[in-house]
Amino acid sequence: MKASVWGAAATAILILSGGAAYAEEAAPTGKAPDGYIFPVNKKTAETFYEMKEQRLKAAQEQKAKEEEKQREKEKKAKADKIQRKTGRTASSWQVKNR
Repeated sequence: MKASVWGAAATAILILSGGAAYAEEAAPTGKAPDGYIFPVNKKTAETFYEMKEQRLKAAQEQKAKEEEKQREKEKKAKADKIQRKTGRTASSWQVKNR
């Protein structure tokens, strides 16, 4: 009786451990992780702060470039509008910068 119980337990352990080798991994949910997990100490905190500052600077520079492009487009559209109305090309800096 004891031998059959021990045999059944050993068989169950072998089946479960063998099945674990062929088990599939959990499927990813498809969305990106919210952040990174790091042990926090003074140096990593400073590094993260610097990374944040660099990202903010890059975003501000990109925004400034886009605004500059938008202003140039608006100026060009205004000059084109004047040219369509009058039939003449604006050459004065005062007209171009209205």
